[in-house]
Amino acid sequence: MSNFTLSDSFLLKIFSNKNSRLFEEAGNHVLKENSGSKDQVGIIYNDYNADPKMVDAWQKETKGMSVYYVAPRSKTLRMDAKVLFAKKMKESQYVPKTYFGYDEIPTDTPDNALFFVKKNGSTGSRGVDIHAYSAMKDLDYTERVVQQNMDVPDLYDDKRYKIRAYVVLHDKNVFLFNKSFATVASEDYKEAVGEMDQEALRKMHVIFQTSGTKFILSEELDKFELVQQNMLVACKDFKNVYRDEIKRIEANEYAILGFDFVVDSEGGVQIIEINHRSNYAHPKLMENKVDVPLLKNLYKLLIQGSSMDTDFRKV
Repeated sequence: MSNFTLSDSFLLKIFSNKNSRLFEEAGNHVLKENSGSKDQVGIIYNDYNADPKMVDAWQKETKGMSVYYVAPRSKTLRMDAKVLFAKKMKESQYVPKTYFGYDEIPTDTPDNALFFVKKNGSTGSRGVDIHAYSAMKDLDYTERVVQQNMDVPDLYDDKRYKIRAYVVLHDKNVFLFNKSFATVASEDYKEAVGEMDQEALRKMHVIFQTSGTKFILSEELDKFELVQQNMLVACKDFKNVYRDEIKRIEANEYAILGFDFVVDSEGGVQIIEINHRSNYAHPKLMENKVDVPLLKNLYKLLIQGSSMDTDFRKV
């Protein structure tokens, strides 16, 4: 938990209770770019909710300071919770085919078709399993979401991957950050034929961060420009589905959402989940090329009130 005041004639005050080093580093970049400005800005990030007493104290301490703070969890939780997200986005073509029990899955589904079964509230792959249709009849579906596996996924070095893209909500608007990274599965991809045990399936299909996880910048992908464009289109669909929730994000609020995308062999994308309180603990290259630039551009977006001259694309 850290509180920074960065100032020449331009004053930037930052609070973060998560990965504060990155928030401070981004602030120093913005300080250099705004040197000579008379703006006085405060930015509060809290993994829970911003403390209104802190907002009041900053504004009393520095008259005329504009203070921006992370939107309350109540405004973004429906985007993060797996069951609520699945129900909300169920009809979208930019999410996997979704079910909430075995009886909902079409009976003509091939026995070797794969499905992810996700427990509500699961994180970091805990509570996420993958099963062939033939083995799913007697599973527990309480507070769980079933997502059908992508038939022909795109591969990187013969392995599946998952893209983490950042989306910012601010002042009733949606912005997609141009820079992103991907995490890569630990085992080469093979089509499911016959019986495969849970561990083998997870290593090929359930992609999550561990000490040995391979990270790549999304720009390394062969179809990156197409994928990037398709992620923007998917975000437009998200904006339409969640238009009422997005309208609740005020001019002094922001939310940083981590969208997880999977990609098919044609460059099409599906949103598999959204994280409304993202984790910024990533390898150094990802911090330098994605995380810190994200925060720097967020500060610029808040300070200038537009995405002009930033790496955000307005959705």
